[in-house]
Amino acid sequence: MATGSQGFSLAQGAFIGAYRVLEPLGRNALGEKYLVRNNQTRRNGVLTVVGPSAVRPGLVEELQALANLEHAAIARIEPPAEDRGQVLVPGEYVEGIGGGETSLADELAKRGGALAEEVAEPLLRSLVDALAYGHGFRGTGRCHGSLSPRTVALTKQGHPRLLDYGFSALAGEASVAGDIRALGQVVAATTGGGGRWQKVVEGCRAAGTPGGFGSAREVLAAFDQAEASRGRKGLAALAAILVVLAVGIGIGVAVLLRKPAPPVATTPKMPEKTAMPAADQAQLEQNLAAAERAIAKAEPELARRFLDRVIAQDARNARALKLLGDLDTEAGMARVGAVKDKADRLWGQVRQLEAVPSLVPEVARLGEQYRLAVGAYSGMDFAAAETRYGEFAAAAEALLARGDDRQVALRLKDEVEDAHDAAEDARAALYAKDDWELGLARRQEGRVAFDEGDYPTSRKLREEARQVFADAARRGRGRAKVEVERKAYDAANEYADAELLAALPRDRRERLQRLVAEAGTLADEERFDESAAAWQKARTELNAALKDAAMEAGEKAPVIAAATGPRSVGELVVNGDLERGAGGQPEGWSILDGLTAKWSTQGKPGRCLEFDTGVLQVDKQRFIQEIAKVEGLGMNESLTTGPIDPNAAKDFQRSKGGQYETVGAHEGVWAFAKPVPVAPGDQYFVVEVDCLGPEKSTPLFYPQVFVRGFQKFDPQKDAGRSSWFHTPHPDGPAFSEQFGTDAQRRRARLGDYLMVYRHSLVCRNRDANIWEHYRMAFKLPDEPRFRPEVLLLKAYAMWPLGVYRFDNLRLRSVDEAEFNEISKQGHSIEGFMPIE
Repeated sequence: MATGSQGFSLAQGAFIGAYRVLEPLGRNALGEKYLVRNNQTRRNGVLTVVGPSAVRPGLVEELQALANLEHAAIARIEPPAEDRGQVLVPGEYVEGIGGGETSLADELAKRGGALAEEVAEPLLRSLVDALAYGHGFRGTGRCHGSLSPRTVALTKQGHPRLLDYGFSALAGEASVAGDIRALGQVVAATTGGGGRWQKVVEGCRAAGTPGGFGSAREVLAAFDQAEASRGRKGLAALAAILVVLAVGIGIGVAVLLRKPAPPVATTPKMPEKTAMPAADQAQLEQNLAAAERAIAKAEPELARRFLDRVIAQDARNARALKLLGDLDTEAGMARVGAVKDKADRLWGQVRQLEAVPSLVPEVARLGEQYRLAVGAYSGMDFAAAETRYGEFAAAAEALLARGDDRQVALRLKDEVEDAHDAAEDARAALYAKDDWELGLARRQEGRVAFDEGDYPTSRKLREEARQVFADAARRGRGRAKVEVERKAYDAANEYADAELLAALPRDRRERLQRLVAEAGTLADEERFDESAAAWQKARTELNAALKDAAMEAGEKAPVIAAATGPRSVGELVVNGDLERGAGGQPEGWSILDGLTAKWSTQGKPGRCLEFDTGVLQVDKQRFIQEIAKVEGLGMNESLTTGPIDPNAAKDFQRSKGGQYETVGAHEGVWAFAKPVPVAPGDQYFVVEVDCLGPEKSTPLFYPQVFVRGFQKFDPQKDAGRSSWFHTPHPDGPAFSEQFGTDAQRRRARLGDYLMVYRHSLVCRNRDANIWEHYRMAFKLPDEPRFRPEVLLLKAYAMWPLGVYRFDNLRLRSVDEAEFNEISKQGHSIEGFMPIE
């Protein structure tokens, strides 16, 4: 089978669907075949990948039908799947004796031609029965389409499996007659096609014609007829087979069945014997009879004593000499018996290694050694036989040990892959890098040693790889667990602003330091569970300390006075017409930087907010951080203190830059009105504003007025909350926002206000530099956790770039009737006024 990767679309180690590619196997009628590993079941299998160009309507349904084929001689396929336009057909991997996939063609090539009769007969019957089953499947039948010795795989037990059943039929034309003709080629290759197989081969080759077989069942009937015609000839064949088998294992049947002949006498020729006296003859006969009785009772030493007496009387006594020869033979056989039995048993085991190509030369050498021992034994050279059988047994045990090492190394291959996958899942490459890299090295070294036939070394290396990967998985899981807890602690520490951390009592800071040090030491000692518990304990301690510090700091924070009366009355935005103010700052509004946001005189009428979104970001930072400070304006980077000189940016030299480097392309420009407390009876509101922009608004970008609702931070209900906080008004409370700088990100504390409600009044400018009036009605949520205690209005603009103006920002609490009336009008425009 093909094992290279050249010309295949998937590389070794690639993932597709639920599978990881181990190696390419070849191609079939539908596409490329790979040996794969299922990531879910952790088992190996064969995957056929049907490329997008070969996928056609109905193919998946037809493959689904083939997945229902169930026969012992048909390799199973599983229901198909789809991935990125490809159809994946998983199937059974038929592993042969050598550990890889072995086809009938491979076996025939190794044997040098046809198989023995007793092997070919059951194998072919299984194949024909499988074809008969497939041709009759569910009434309509399924043809194979590409039957050959190459598409018949052999299991470790030598049983056949038809591969890729029906794939060729799906890719092109196929027929029952075509399958039977192909079967004839298989029968001819497997048996040689002569003798009783000749008619079977001819009938198969003529399939589809009047003189040929019409179905696989007819082929089976021909098998039975040929077997019956053999009659009792089979008994003679059986005897011949027994002789062949005996020779095959090195034991001559004739040697085992005959009595060994006594050795040829080499003593000088004796003179003709004279007549023995009757009394001496009687004594001789008595000694012979006693010797025979001792032999019958298995008393060889006693028998020898009686026979020695006989030889003393008659040195040429044939009967005595025969009995002595029998005793010598039995003694020699007994002497060799134990080691011979051991050698015979070992030879039977060694012959099973003939299926392993790398061991075939050594099996052949051992076979020669075994035959020499058998020859010495059959020649009754028992001393030499004992030595040769012993030497063979030692060599055979060494080879079988290699074979065992090979089998264990093969089994360990899957175990190493399982351990590798477990370590990979445990992120060992990140958390146990040394173990992970050592495991990869040992795995590769084990592969190389196995390919070189050094099975003991391969076994040892794979055992090491399995253990190293197991250690990597354990350390990976443990360190990952510790890392999760450590990061959780770091996150808690990161969200705590420096002010709160500095406010922690000394004893609590020292306790935290001890817990952190203990967690690190435990991790170094690989006591991962204890280390994770220590990090958890440190985080709990830190959270408790920060909570206490936040409550203590929050008790001093400013609080917005609650609204008086059952419902708010009148205009709620302080200085919504922007007419009051001093020093360049409108009363009741957040600090304007004087560059991107100004208090302008070009309102509708009078004063207004003016935003310039075309200012470069670098210019804004330079103006705030350098010029304003140099001029002693007393402002800080977050614009929470003032006052600002209205003429501070008059002579400011702006830089040149692209439109996407402006504040409008990033954060935009904004200003906050003074927070509005919500009275208990407030439910419906109307917000309105006058606005103009530099161009007609786009479908995605337009100026707007954000309406944000906030609740006071509750340490019990909102514990652990974090966000960006800012203080839009000097000496006011901090409000959470959706976006902000890292410097503004911290944990909530007592005195903070958390956002619970969001809405916005969209101002879609119909044209450039035209004042338009917008208004919107909105209703506060009924659910307490989303009902705000304070409303904060934010005028905002970003794109298209240019100058925007906002004026007459108003907010009123209304009744349900007015709410319903204005809601019908949507975001209404109540007129416009061109700018001068």
